[in-house]
Amino acid sequence: MLQIEVIKPEMKSSTNYFHPSVAPLPGGEWLMCMQAFVGSDHYGSPEYSISSAFGDGWSAPSVIPSFESRALSPELTEGIADLRLFALPGSSRVLAIGCNTFYTHRGALDWDKDAVNKLQATPHQVPVYSIYDPSRGWSSMRKLATPAMDSCKDWRVACAQLAFTPEGDILLPVYFETGRVEYYGWDSPQYSVCVLQAVLDGDELLVENSSNVLNHSVLRGFCEPSLYYFNGEYFLTIRAEDGRGYWSRGADPMNFPEPRPWSFSDGELLSMSSTQQHWLELAGKLYLVYTRDIGDNSMVPRFRAPLLIARFDPESGTLDRSSEQVVLPHEIRNGIHGVLGNFHCLALADGSGLVLDAATFLKIKGDDIIERHSEIWIAELKEESA
Repeated sequence: MLQIEVIKPEMKSSTNYFHPSVAPLPGGEWLMCMQAFVGSDHYGSPEYSISSAFGDGWSAPSVIPSFESRALSPELTEGIADLRLFALPGSSRVLAIGCNTFYTHRGALDWDKDAVNKLQATPHQVPVYSIYDPSRGWSSMRKLATPAMDSCKDWRVACAQLAFTPEGDILLPVYFETGRVEYYGWDSPQYSVCVLQAVLDGDELLVENSSNVLNHSVLRGFCEPSLYYFNGEYFLTIRAEDGRGYWSRGADPMNFPEPRPWSFSDGELLSMSSTQQHWLELAGKLYLVYTRDIGDNSMVPRFRAPLLIARFDPESGTLDRSSEQVVLPHEIRNGIHGVLGNFHCLALADGSGLVLDAATFLKIKGDDIIERHSEIWIAELKEESA
């Protein structure tokens, strides 16, 4: 079993934050990014805070200048979302990468049919990034570009885990539009997944190669992939829309076999509902962090609480049911069920690990959020001593 301690950091702000992510800095400090939760798929400008500990002591959050939302017209705003932080090996710098997104006064453009119908052309969503250097702060925002994706108008690195090759190249799992489908009454992209291989030249990511493409024909297809390097192999886990999550592995990060649905070692498939999964390495063992239908959480949208962890068996390609534990709990506040699921995992050098999420409590009447509260939770995990 794992020892799991949940910390609720004091952020010196009353903002309802979402999308927390953290990375280590030199000298034992930590960099965290997060952004205000405005509404469904609608977030404020990414902010950051620095601390020497996970409890108290975080600096007052400040907007990341290069990621500040900007008005494109009186009706349309470009924002940045789904940001994640990654310490760059052999460096004191941190890569922050996510994707751009677009809002109207009603919220996310994707869910505003009137605004979409009035646009002459739908704006493109692309991965965006900035580099944090403790000695000089944030670099300017750049948009990731590669000829391999020129024909695609919607591709994203969102809430992802990325990996590094032994030579130091960066492997970015992306998802991108490959068709259109009806999604519960909405015209929506259908996505596929691949991995981009890139190198960092100064503050610029240069894409040098791309993997084979993984497709799925149900609803919006495959999205929000995460990648992890473990014992000489690369492991993908992928969100899907058919009540499952999927995974694949390859010794060559440019060539992945057909993904398989997640299952326990007894053969039972995990019952999920369109929610991301991420990897976490603890004391030399690989784990999966995820949400699923556990029998008594059907009242939580998409089973998005509690957040669970189970040990992955690389030999069988399954999860050990007996190892499943709650990482972050399902809590109820004033009759409102807390929602989890947009989380970040980080393995630490001492064999322990961190899982960050923002528990979000929403009271909804009709189409409006009439009450909201969220708070950042950090779970510290390590193996129990023998």
